[in-house]
Amino acid sequence: MARGPQGQIKKQKKSGKKGKVKRAAMLSAASDSRPQVLSTWETVRCRISQDWETSGMAAIHVLQQREGFSTAYRLAGFLVDVKGLGLKDAFVHTNVSRNVMTQLDQRSHSHGMMLNYDSCSEDLARRLVFGGIFWARRWDFRTPPDVLKLTEKILGTIPNLEDDDLTEFGSDGKPFIIGDLDSLAQFLPPNSIP
Repeated sequence: MARGPQGQIKKQKKSGKKGKVKRAAMLSAASDSRPQVLSTWETVRCRISQDWETSGMAAIHVLQQREGFSTAYRLAGFLVDVKGLGLKDAFVHTNVSRNVMTQLDQRSHSHGMMLNYDSCSEDLARRLVFGGIFWARRWDFRTPPDVLKLTEKILGTIPNLEDDDLTEFGSDGKPFIIGDLDSLAQFLPPNSIP
């Protein structure tokens, strides 16, 4: 007899074929009594680039604090091309300080990037990020790998959206895209560029 990964005993049984051994693990759902830790995160601040409505590009930051931990924060960022491609990029940084947004502002201003932000509601952030995913799917634009998992981790389950929820997207109901084909190729379906 051998021990399994959880220390349970496995029985070994010979099969009818010579030299092969069948192993039946004696594991059940009840035998795994390890407690599962589910962490809950609360959004403490959301912000969006000031000119997103006129520029058509929304940079969104969401700062969350882990429930029960006074110093555990994570920052998520989303880049939504409201006029063209939908959700273009997303990131998350964990174990950041509460003043991480101020640090980002100072760093970007010192590098000559003058992007200014306004506070926004978590509902606006969700509407634009989830809308950006739906918009990209509607027009067969590719979203970055793992962006759906990351988005659900930060903003919750992606809802089923209707076309009515996409009034902020596109121009006259269609994507308005500026750029050359080489830079757009990463977002377009394979074999869609002649």
